[in-house]
Amino acid sequence: MAAIERTAVRLVPLAVFARGMAYLVPIAVAGWYGAGGVADAFFYALIVPSFVMVIVANAFAAVAVPAFADLQATRPSDLPGAVGTSALLATLAALAAGGVTAIAVTALLPHISVFDAAQRERVASFLVALLPYTALLGASVILRAACEVRKLFFPAALSPALRGGMAIAVIAALRGGIGPDALPIGLAIGQLAEILWYLAVLARDGLVPGFSAVHPRMRQALVDVGAVLAGEILVAANVLVDKGFAATLPPGSVAWLEYADRARFIPQTLVESTLFPVAYATWATLYTSADRSTFAGSVDRSLRWMAAVSAPSLAGLYIGRLVLVRWLYERGAFGPDDAARAADVLGWYLPGLWPMFLGALAMKANVIERRMRLVFGLGVVSVVVNAGLDALFVRALGLVGVAVASTLVWLVVPSLYLAALWPTLKPVTSARAWAPPIAVAAASLAIAVFVELVHGTCDSLADPWLWASAVPCLGLLGLANHLRSAPCAS
Repeated sequence: MAAIERTAVRLVPLAVFARGMAYLVPIAVAGWYGAGGVADAFFYALIVPSFVMVIVANAFAAVAVPAFADLQATRPSDLPGAVGTSALLATLAALAAGGVTAIAVTALLPHISVFDAAQRERVASFLVALLPYTALLGASVILRAACEVRKLFFPAALSPALRGGMAIAVIAALRGGIGPDALPIGLAIGQLAEILWYLAVLARDGLVPGFSAVHPRMRQALVDVGAVLAGEILVAANVLVDKGFAATLPPGSVAWLEYADRARFIPQTLVESTLFPVAYATWATLYTSADRSTFAGSVDRSLRWMAAVSAPSLAGLYIGRLVLVRWLYERGAFGPDDAARAADVLGWYLPGLWPMFLGALAMKANVIERRMRLVFGLGVVSVVVNAGLDALFVRALGLVGVAVASTLVWLVVPSLYLAALWPTLKPVTSARAWAPPIAVAAASLAIAVFVELVHGTCDSLADPWLWASAVPCLGLLGLANHLRSAPCAS
């Protein structure tokens, strides 16, 4: 099953380009508005689409992929209707969730933030204006899931470039006339462009989404999505919790948190657009075909490869975090002090991404095996632990306390997902199989700690420590990538 990892590696250049184009939006906002009142309000309002995106991506798409794979294998003629109907339902669900959340945030804003009346009014305006974008997220996620089941990974991976490019073009064209109101309009038009792209890709492959009565397999998926949805709503609530605590800190804190959060999404979205969709679609097909031993071996291999290949990458990002933030944002209204604050937060986010990546893969495998109550239970654990840790660490550490709390949650919840998956993995894995990826991860951690303790934070591209540390990190990354050819333990 090394084909999964090979496909993921081949997707990397395309994903880097596409996600880089999509990342132009926060970069442009940083240059135009810095961390001032407009940026604070806009990024606070983005908690609604961010909240909904977590729900539809981790609940609707997670359940749709195995359901679409099952229909494609058993009743391919029913797949177009299932895709179209699911996309419509997801759009309506996203709009409903976004509307309810926006109303709740607007009502609570005077009690959970230190924003003045003008800033609260600005946030409320953005909340309403972002609802079309929020609704379109539902259809986009379902159509992308259909592309992945059809193994259209490469055209699907290109979609963020179209979305980001269109959003930036619209915002740039409109901001001179309507100012910050161009931001939500640009996001909505960019998302619509992505949906049209998915429809064109599917049509070219012979699948034109339609509408039909809900197929029995999709009715089962709707039952499943209820349990997963409840858990993912709780997980998504962490976005509200984190920004809520940031809003109690000095002005600019919400924006600094958002810029750091966007920076940590660089490795996260790269993984989510390469290995995750390929692995999940393949696992769903294997499980549908009742090839459970091969399914387990594939899950184990992907987990080991992710454990190895992500560690040196995250170590390099940690060492160069300030350089990265400055390169991304430090221009126009975004100054050196803003960069330093965002980089401090990013530094505490990055260590948690390693267990979070493993946990995300394990969660998908658990969903395929229909452990839906587990997803709900760990959603409860996630939001309760995160809120408690935010309250504890924000008081003691300020804004970086939010990142510290997130990293600890990403350690706890993935560990529980992996523990639940252990009965599946036990027959096909071994300590010997896991020794190389753990060794790569340990060496990566040692490099990052050594540079931090001996030299401190690298602050420019001219820093020789940055380039010296890149050599062993790249060497470990090459070794980690080579491990994809390692045989399964079974």
